[in-house]
Amino acid sequence: DTAFRSSPTQLFPIFQDAYSQNDIIRGGSNDTVSEEITSLYAQFEMESEFFNRPARINAGLRYEETEVSSDTLQTVPTAIVWTADNDFVIHNGTDRE
Repeated sequence: DTAFRSSPTQLFPIFQDAYSQNDIIRGGSNDTVSEEITSLYAQFEMESEFFNRPARINAGLRYEETEVSSDTLQTVPTAIVWTADNDFVIHNGTDRE
């Protein structure tokens, strides 16, 4: 049984104040994703007789190729500070990689 279910995008505004010291929330990042998709589809239909019985052939062929590239530029963590049992703060530097 699931006792609790929610979307992270709905939970983030609720909990962001509790973790305002965590640089993950405020850290700078620049993410890009690009996709190039090439696809081709061909279909063949034919009606004929096979051993004196009507026959219908329907065949298709599909080719698809996807090229994906992604880049990210984000701040580099410099320290992790444990503040409680499972709570921690990540400090980020000014460098980006």
